[in-house]
Amino acid sequence: MRKIAISIVLKPMIASLDRLMQFVQSVVLISFLILSFVANAEAVNAFDYLNKIRKAAGMQPFSYNEQLAMAAQNHANYLHIHRLGGHGERSGKRGFTGSTHMERIINTGYLSRLTGENVSYHTGIKGPKDSIDGLMGAIYHRFAFLSFRHDEVGIGSMQTPAYSTHVYNFGSKQKNQLCQQASFNQPGQYKYSVCADERFRIANRDLDQAEYLIGKNNPEIVVWPADQSEDIPPAFYEEDPDPLPNHDVSGYPVSIQFNPTAFPGGLPVIKRFEIYRVHDNQPMQTVLQLDANNDKSRKFRPNEHALFPLHRFDWGTEYRVEVDYIAAQKQESLSWVFTTQKMLLPMVTITDNNQVVRVKQGEKFAIYVPPRGVRDGKGAYQSRFPRGMKLDIQIYDNHTLYVTVTGRPGKATITFHGLDIRLVM
Repeated sequence: MRKIAISIVLKPMIASLDRLMQFVQSVVLISFLILSFVANAEAVNAFDYLNKIRKAAGMQPFSYNEQLAMAAQNHANYLHIHRLGGHGERSGKRGFTGSTHMERIINTGYLSRLTGENVSYHTGIKGPKDSIDGLMGAIYHRFAFLSFRHDEVGIGSMQTPAYSTHVYNFGSKQKNQLCQQASFNQPGQYKYSVCADERFRIANRDLDQAEYLIGKNNPEIVVWPADQSEDIPPAFYEEDPDPLPNHDVSGYPVSIQFNPTAFPGGLPVIKRFEIYRVHDNQPMQTVLQLDANNDKSRKFRPNEHALFPLHRFDWGTEYRVEVDYIAAQKQESLSWVFTTQKMLLPMVTITDNNQVVRVKQGEKFAIYVPPRGVRDGKGAYQSRFPRGMKLDIQIYDNHTLYVTVTGRPGKATITFHGLDIRLVM
């Protein structure tokens, strides 16, 4: 009788557990579908915004490739699962799909190894526009977005309130198609290790033609910030690898790229590269003119050049770039202008310790502390305020805070870049 009683009791329990498991599986599936839908929507937004930037630079838009997108989404998922950044994955860890971006791309069925990858990762929610804008301010990643060697992209994104990851994989339609043909077996020069099968041979002339087809559809010269562009961030902080290892802050880098297809006789040689503030025609002091000859990370190609201002640009200010270069034994000149971001909130610039700022209840404003040296680039702050008062503080960039004070009137202190800022409401 005891066994029968147990059996009678267990059957409804098992049925309830089955229904519970079905419910849990349904919730997991719905959650996965929602996350997948959001990820796909973010990828579409990122693709449109990236092509908007390429169009502003005068370049042909990327086409979208689903295999590249699959590899990008796989890596975005892996980074998100493990709260990591970077391009590598470790075998055996959950979500692993390949140790390198090349392996991950090949594992989706894409055949060319001549690919690239950009990655950004952030604490909290960070959308594709902020991701791409941040990568455009990082010179090595910028050149990947504005490459003359790639013409298609796939994008993966994963965002939750705790962490956000964005991955961009680049390839070339023409080069991928070369890997779908028969291996080259005729007399003549060829390359290997460029397709999924590393023994596969491609004639040099065919690879050159693939490069030419990308280059001919793009301008002779690409500059960034583009001519007449607005809302350019005023500062550059750090990148991995770091092009300015001895500086924690500088001005936003200005770059120029020469299209190798447009200069078959040899790439131009830059003779002068300068930035001027337009309203008073004053030149910006520069910390470094970077190219393939002095880039310690060896990321620059011979056609790529960048100029880093020593100091941050001013907010909402127009600048002019002037370049003199030699091409085909002839001197040429180029000039263009851009405008930095305007601060849309009321802004207080802090230059002295214990500077007093009078604030209004609930009014959002900006506090800006100009860098006091090339190593003054960290954005941490501390705040002290009495009971009943509330401070909402957001870091806009490493030298700019957004602040809103609410609650009981009184006095508060924010310590930022070694300066005490006294708030009085």
